[in-house]
Amino acid sequence: MKINGRFRLACRTLVKNLKSNTVIVEPLANLPVIKDLVVDMDDFYNKYEIIKPYLVPREIRNVKKEFHQSPDMRRNLDGLVECILCGACYASCTMCHWDPDFPGPSALLAACARLMDNRDNYGRERILELISESGIWRCHTELNCTEVCPKDLSPTEAINYLKREAFKYHFISKRKKELKRMEKNAGASHAAISAHQALDEPVVDRRNFLKNVVMGGAGIILAGILGIFSMVLLRKQARGWVNKWIEIKNFPELIPGRPVEVIYNKQKWEKGILKSYPRRSYIILNESGEINAIDPTCTHLGCICYWDESIRMFLCPCHGGAFDINGNVTLGPPPKPLERLDVEVRGNRLYIRSKKT
Repeated sequence: MKINGRFRLACRTLVKNLKSNTVIVEPLANLPVIKDLVVDMDDFYNKYEIIKPYLVPREIRNVKKEFHQSPDMRRNLDGLVECILCGACYASCTMCHWDPDFPGPSALLAACARLMDNRDNYGRERILELISESGIWRCHTELNCTEVCPKDLSPTEAINYLKREAFKYHFISKRKKELKRMEKNAGASHAAISAHQALDEPVVDRRNFLKNVVMGGAGIILAGILGIFSMVLLRKQARGWVNKWIEIKNFPELIPGRPVEVIYNKQKWEKGILKSYPRRSYIILNESGEINAIDPTCTHLGCICYWDESIRMFLCPCHGGAFDINGNVTLGPPPKPLERLDVEVRGNRLYIRSKKT
């Protein structure tokens, strides 16, 4: 939904974090409104289905076996397959408003995932279907989709990757190789002209000379323009949270077995600008004197959990999930434990850092 002017997941948005006495809730944009906050998402799903977001395997096996993938190959898909199809990126994209044929950020993110999946056999065909004025080239790199994604994904970066692959495809496709072979054969035939015929004609006439000069100058100018734009296209955009040691300004007074809540500022790249946002963690001193830290972000839908001393568990206010003091799941539906943070004590100062790189 659109909450106070920003597309968000309503289930993980706390009113107290909006810092406003008035909360304005609106439906998703770029989709027909059925009633109140309910929108018709048929167009969203139809565009998603057009790019064939499913795996098209290289081979169909007779035996029922998994299509295994190495850990390194799987890591190539990080940041591409975590999309939950909430529609926030689609609603924030201005191109989805201006061009009804534009697939949208989430669909192109899925197309990039399948292209980078070593088990898929349809990736290059997807590029052919996306190379059009209403396809990948319709994206103007406004980064609206990246800014609102609740999973911290970057459809913009995925679309830029598709643009780079489309540019390279022009040179490595079978059609291009066939054209080069034909040109080579034509050049060989032209070289077979008799020396007498070659000498009877001027090697370079005035018209051809001027044509070559003009074309050469235009080629240099075009190469310069492409070079400038390619620097922006090929450069990997800084995005997401900055993972570095963060000092906790006020060293909390720790009691063994009782988590202490701390608030600190964490930096995040948004549209090329480094911004700071308040974050919450719990510092825990165990019986052996070791200090641990836990990120209370629920692993189900990203809600913020709170420590309840009466039952000695972290509780999620949205769906009833619970975790013990070590972050392990005690009540579903969270699929995995809370994230453990790295902790360092330097003198009288406490530092924490996410383990994720």
